[in-house]
Amino acid sequence: MSKDQIWALSLFCFFILWLLFPVYRVVFSLILLMHFPVFVWGIIDLRNGFFCKALCHKANEKQRVALTFDDGPDPDCTPQVLELLDKFSFKATFFVIASKAESNPELCKEIIARGHVIGCHDLNHSITDNFRLYKQMIRDIGTAQKIIEIIIDKTPVFYRPPVGLSNPHLRKALADLQMKCIGWSSSVRDAGNRRPHTFKHFHLMARPGSVILLHDILPKQELKVSYLRELENLFIKIKQMGLTSVTVDNLFAEKAYL
Repeated sequence: MSKDQIWALSLFCFFILWLLFPVYRVVFSLILLMHFPVFVWGIIDLRNGFFCKALCHKANEKQRVALTFDDGPDPDCTPQVLELLDKFSFKATFFVIASKAESNPELCKEIIARGHVIGCHDLNHSITDNFRLYKQMIRDIGTAQKIIEIIIDKTPVFYRPPVGLSNPHLRKALADLQMKCIGWSSSVRDAGNRRPHTFKHFHLMARPGSVILLHDILPKQELKVSYLRELENLFIKIKQMGLTSVTVDNLFAEKAYL
């Protein structure tokens, strides 16, 4: 049984006990209330695999990390990120938003041409995405997958949910689309490069086996210089530690495309 199924069975059992034994309802009510934070924890932390198994970290890895970039492609930032990756001979995985990929198809092709991998970061990256039911998830993620396929002539397997949130419908939707959920183990919680004071902490994410969360888009152009400088410092730190960056499929020995 999966974690969420165990949780649901436990919730059901205590609810039955609450009905059958009124004298203990205070105790059972407290136990039932304790199920709520577990449910929330399952939504906000992909690493716990509560609703859907996610690849977040490679255990016992000593030589490699996986750099991942979300929310692009962006013509004002992605090309510079690609140049920096080339400078260090690093490979990365780009989780693109399909609507942006559709507007910037040549950038997607350039990502592939330089030996990187493209994954799916959903259709539009809406704040309401995690409230979708199964049918809408299938429709939106499937559409995003198809858009990317048309552009790069490959059907992406890797999927990263917007904001890294999960819900009870994600596992089945991804299984039916033959996709795998990818999380992360290292981030600076910068909300998509929107908090410049966190850039200086990028180098702290260099740890063996880590899936490192970054973004190849900037909300303000004046942040580009500091962002790229600290991104390069992270790359230098990775090199100094004797590590190299590989694509997610390489790190986890999983296929990137159908």
